[in-house]
Amino acid sequence: MKKFSDLSIKLKLQVIIIAVSLTMLILSITVVSVKTISGYKQDLQQQANFTAQLIAEYCYGDLLNRDKNRIIQKLKTLKNIPEFIAAGIYTRGKRLFTFYSEDSSVLPPKYITAYSHQFYLKEFFYVTRPIFFNGRNDGAVYLIFSTATLNQKITGHLITMSLLFMLLMSAALFISLTLQKYISQPILRLADTAREIAGLEDYSVKVKKMGNDEIGLLYDSFNVMLDQIHQRELQRGQVMQALSESEERYRNVAELSPNAIILHKEGIIIYANQKMAELTGFSKPEDLIGVTIYNFVHPDYKAKVLQRLTELEQFGGRLPAIEEKYIRRNGEVLDALVAAVMFGGKKNKTVLTVLQDITEFKKAEQALKQSEARFRQIIEKSNDAMYVIIKKSFVLVNPKMVELFGYSREEFSTPGFNPMALVTEEYRQLVLDHQRAFVNGKPVPSQYQFKGKNRLGMTIDLEANLSEINWDGQPAILGMLRDITRQKHLEAQLHQSQKMEAIGTLAGGVAHDFNNLLTVISGHTELSLLKLSEEDPLIRHISEIEKAGKRAQNLTRQLLAFSRKQIIERKTLNMNDIIREMDSMLNRLIGEDISIHLLPDESIPLIKADPGQLEQILMNLVINARDAVRENKKTDAQKQIFIQTAREELDAHNDLTISIKERRAYVVLSVEDTGNGMDEETKEKIFEPFFTTKGTGKGTGLGLSTIYGIVKQNAGSIHVYSEPGHGSVFKIYWPAVEETEVETDYKTQPQQDKPLKGDETLLFVEDDSGVREFAVSALRALGYTIHEAGDASQALHLVNNAKIRFDLLVTDLVMPGMSGKELADILENQMDHLKVLFASGYTESNIVQDGILQEGINFIHKPYSLHSLTQKIRSLLEAPLN
Repeated sequence: MKKFSDLSIKLKLQVIIIAVSLTMLILSITVVSVKTISGYKQDLQQQANFTAQLIAEYCYGDLLNRDKNRIIQKLKTLKNIPEFIAAGIYTRGKRLFTFYSEDSSVLPPKYITAYSHQFYLKEFFYVTRPIFFNGRNDGAVYLIFSTATLNQKITGHLITMSLLFMLLMSAALFISLTLQKYISQPILRLADTAREIAGLEDYSVKVKKMGNDEIGLLYDSFNVMLDQIHQRELQRGQVMQALSESEERYRNVAELSPNAIILHKEGIIIYANQKMAELTGFSKPEDLIGVTIYNFVHPDYKAKVLQRLTELEQFGGRLPAIEEKYIRRNGEVLDALVAAVMFGGKKNKTVLTVLQDITEFKKAEQALKQSEARFRQIIEKSNDAMYVIIKKSFVLVNPKMVELFGYSREEFSTPGFNPMALVTEEYRQLVLDHQRAFVNGKPVPSQYQFKGKNRLGMTIDLEANLSEINWDGQPAILGMLRDITRQKHLEAQLHQSQKMEAIGTLAGGVAHDFNNLLTVISGHTELSLLKLSEEDPLIRHISEIEKAGKRAQNLTRQLLAFSRKQIIERKTLNMNDIIREMDSMLNRLIGEDISIHLLPDESIPLIKADPGQLEQILMNLVINARDAVRENKKTDAQKQIFIQTAREELDAHNDLTISIKERRAYVVLSVEDTGNGMDEETKEKIFEPFFTTKGTGKGTGLGLSTIYGIVKQNAGSIHVYSEPGHGSVFKIYWPAVEETEVETDYKTQPQQDKPLKGDETLLFVEDDSGVREFAVSALRALGYTIHEAGDASQALHLVNNAKIRFDLLVTDLVMPGMSGKELADILENQMDHLKVLFASGYTESNIVQDGILQEGINFIHKPYSLHSLTQKIRSLLEAPLN
């Protein structure tokens, strides 16, 4: 198929007229069709929406009365609508209430996704409209209409438009055939005359124009052009003779030149020697004649070459040699040293250009630069400090070396700068021995470690690598130093963590066994106090034993907390109650020289938390605040700590240490001090394990990291405000209980002092004989019937073989063989409505997850007192069955 530019004028005119007509017709018919089809669809949608709105108004009362029959009768009236297929009524919960359709294959959805919705799907149109009653949305009408009639209308319209299109296109074709001859015939006549003149080379011929239109003007211009060509032909012979003589002179000089030489006029090559042909990739110089020199100039240099040649043509003279890039015929880029000179006069400006190929020289130069750049980049970007030493003097240091030691490059290269100033005193001899052995060719370790020091005197742990190199013709040492201070610190932390883990394991095991001993000691002490009168002289001694037992209980709780073996039992509580309960203890803790101020917000909501964890958070924060206040040595500084609670709404846009995932209410516990405050660097590390600003032996660095873990475990957040000299504020954001009305299950008031009696039957399972003997004898004394067992297997024997019956199972969790939870699971499968009370002081059981007591588990901590045990027993026995 010919290109459009190759077609005749006649065909071009026909194509243009037909193309314009076709474009206008397609656009017009498309617009009309889109508008018409859109109108058809709008008619169907309006009918469907009107019908849905009408049904919604007539059926809302029946929907409220749940009268399906009346609704069906009203829906049956829709079958008179031709497009109607099916209709359904949905309740306020978007659930199907009733459905009517003449077509049994059409099934309604059980649920709808929206009260107001419409869409086309295959051959149907679906519409959903809400049913309102007194401004409330009580349901929805769901209708299905057929689009068959709509599709028929659209098909008919498209057929009509197609026929109209064919008719109009036929008219356009006829018009194009008629009109094109008025333009094409004069132009074809001019073309035939031009062809005749070219064949005869007779430029004296003139053409006669046929009219005064644009084509007539073209005839006049053609005649003028013939006159000019005739005059130029007369001059051509003279010019060619002069040029031939000039070329002969140049050729004799240029052909023997080792450089590429070309003559070009206005950028067109009129002469090239053999070297230029070789340079550009042609087989012979004649192939370059008539070719523009810009075909060989690299695109990046075309503007520069054009500017130079323009200046040369304007001012004459010569251009000094400069480097430029050219392109060979095969696309290969070459570098050339180019010089040029102008000659020939103003009317015959010719440029002589000489090119020297310096490609190989530039490649070698570039390779050298790249090698140096790569070496420089390796040195400059290295994460290790790198240096080069010649005869104990630095000749090169990289930026990491400057950053590591704090000296500038100028200071490193200063004559007399001693490299040993970068090594601590105790490691200088080691470094000197390694360097001396390295220089003397003796075997040394490929890596060794030592301690360095920076300009400020700070110690740095370093790992050194040495290599012997040649630098400017002299032997030199290339050294690489890696800062392993953090690695050493992490190793120390790992060792500390391993020690603490071992101690924690030991502490947990000791606390577990100690809890059983304390249960026996405290229990018998409690029994003795119940039996003695207030005047008995032994009561004072036994009371001291009781106090010592309670202190020991606190110690075991601390051991379990340290070893992360404590059981977390969350309660619904008011944070203000915890703070008030700890007030007197906190005052004793901080001392009389510091004032503590409680600022509770009485309107704060309840929270879900383990009281012990909250006490741990508050105690750690107050201790840190106390230490910060005492470190503030300003004479006018007020020694104060403020504890405040408040309610706050937070969402994901708050800038907090722990991100808030949803907008909700939080209870904020704030502890503010008037201490020294912290800088930004310290604030960034305070929650890291083992980080502490206190002196050696005065802090483990676990206090704030423990708080961070507790807060995160409870889906809360912690934020710190602090500036040097302005104290610190720690804010704990604790999620509030979401229920609007909930009563606290944490009571601060003391429990009853005396154990509670009962006459029910208990199955008591405990592997520790001392605990079992105390608890069983005490409970029997209070009126209970007790079946006792030393482990789970004995308990199962009593139930299965002795056929005992009991009202409550009290079992230890951690026992040899079968655990208390496994025993309870077996008995729950055998007995209906089994009530169970678990006892333990250890987390290694399956009633806790991540240390948190599972929901619905009845539990008592060891060591327990008799009255706490009996209160738990009574609360379970008197509770209704689930």
